[in-house]
Amino acid sequence: MAHGRKNLIMKVFRGKSGKLCMEPDGVSGSQPGKSKRKWTENQAKHLSRFECAKEYGRRAVADPLLSAHYAM
Repeated sequence: MAHGRKNLIMKVFRGKSGKLCMEPDGVSGSQPGKSKRKWTENQAKHLSRFECAKEYGRRAVADPLLSAHYAM
């Protein structure tokens, strides 16, 4: 992992560019890879429920009525 100190250019950048992840403190590194391991049955069920929850959240934000209901 590379570190940059007092690098004004790196302080401006934050996020991901290709497979390179950049942080405002000058730390950059490669994007973590996905493992090829198999999920257990319970893990797969949990991931499936979480994916459904993410989809519901996206639809709720897009729908004006639901978005107003969840607005604080």
